[in-house]
Amino acid sequence: MQVELRKQPEEAIAKLITYIAEEGYPHNASNYYLKITAFFLSLSKPYPTSPLCKQSAWSKRNWHCAVFDKKYVVAFRVQKNKIVVFKFLHGCMLRY
Repeated sequence: MQVELRKQPEEAIAKLITYIAEEGYPHNASNYYLKITAFFLSLSKPYPTSPLCKQSAWSKRNWHCAVFDKKYVVAFRVQKNKIVVFKFLHGCMLRY
């Protein structure tokens, strides 16, 4: 399955990786990027095991939420032969 990132998750991941690299840990930044991409690929199951998101606007769109690294929430939807990631944000940014 392919993984498609929308604009918001692309920008959020780029900012996160840039921040880690600028703090003096470029090797850790590249490893963390690989960890994120491996997580996205692990979501590629025919039927998602993650529950629908608790946010009503997201659940109405049939988005599933998964937690990455105990801090980040990934909102995604499984389509025919690809996963579309709509949101990638820190858990404290969620509003119920």
